[in-house]
Amino acid sequence: MGLGALGLQHVLAHGGTSYFPMRTVRSYLAAGRLFAVEAAPDFRRPAWLVYSQEDGRGDWFRTALDGLRHVASLESED
Repeated sequence: MGLGALGLQHVLAHGGTSYFPMRTVRSYLAAGRLFAVEAAPDFRRPAWLVYSQEDGRGDWFRTALDGLRHVASLESED
């Protein structure tokens, strides 16, 4: 299902399996409403940053890159 929130509500109401980002289901896992399927494959989603070469890689670039790395580290904690 392409609508994550709708898919999550369906699984919670009717059961089933699906893939959701950890940040979306972390609280449901902690509460015991959902459980992770052991040995299920992980899916990684790349993040891309597009910028103009004319602007160079100023402070904004480092800030954006640090932010992406921080979010990625949160996703991989679990």
